[in-house]
Amino acid sequence: STRTAQGQLDSAKNSLDNANRTLDTSTRTAQGQLDSAQNSLDIAKRNLDKTNIYAPYDGVVSAVNLNPNDTAGNAAAMVMVDLSQLQVKLTIAEVDVAKIKVGQAAQLTLDALTGLTYNAKVLSISPVGTVTQGVVNYPVVVTLTNNDGKVKPGMTANLAINVEERNNVLVLPLRAVRT
Repeated sequence: STRTAQGQLDSAKNSLDNANRTLDTSTRTAQGQLDSAQNSLDIAKRNLDKTNIYAPYDGVVSAVNLNPNDTAGNAAAMVMVDLSQLQVKLTIAEVDVAKIKVGQAAQLTLDALTGLTYNAKVLSISPVGTVTQGVVNYPVVVTLTNNDGKVKPGMTANLAINVEERNNVLVLPLRAVRT
């Protein structure tokens, strides 16, 4: 009976060892499946994040260059405009550019908004000119300082930059002066 009990004890130990080995194998298999599922989830999250488009600043979408199921690639997916910071880009001939300085005041009128004058200031002057029909022109950027919301991107603008201002002088039309 001691032998029988010892045999039963040894048999129970073997069964326990087999159960532990089976449990270890099952645990490793389950952990592998869990790791694989976590990997798949991480990849799916990254792919989902790639479907979002983030704007670099607050603004209004003015054009969408994608169709459903397109990928953006290197092309601009959307065109945005910041209507609170409208700018006018113009070129100024080399004979006049020396009179222009960053920060100078300007007045802007638009063909579409007759009777309205907007204040502006010179934001930047390119240090490099471009030659057009034998004339060297310098790109200049002017920003509106009092946009009332009526000015829209793409409108034709007429600009006058104040290059000199004098106080307490008499102004006469040239036709009134005789020599």
